[in-house]
Amino acid sequence: MTPEDEKIRHDVTDVLSRAGVDVRNLTIEAADGHLRLAGTLPSIKQQEVLIDLLRAHLDGVTSLECDVGLRKAASQA
Repeated sequence: MTPEDEKIRHDVTDVLSRAGVDVRNLTIEAADGHLRLAGTLPSIKQQEVLIDLLRAHLDGVTSLECDVGLRKAASQA
């Protein structure tokens, strides 16, 4: 990973975390300007925040792959 890719990955992780997005179940990778996010979030609201933040903070990103779904809630018996 180049220093530029590491900076992109760190910046995206930082922006999402500061906005309250639960990044614990996300994989955030950057390579040659390509940003890839995969994993799950606990709510649609967090997905919406993630999308809005990505649109606003994609400096240095030439392409984006986002495969982030919703985490299933544990059933309560």
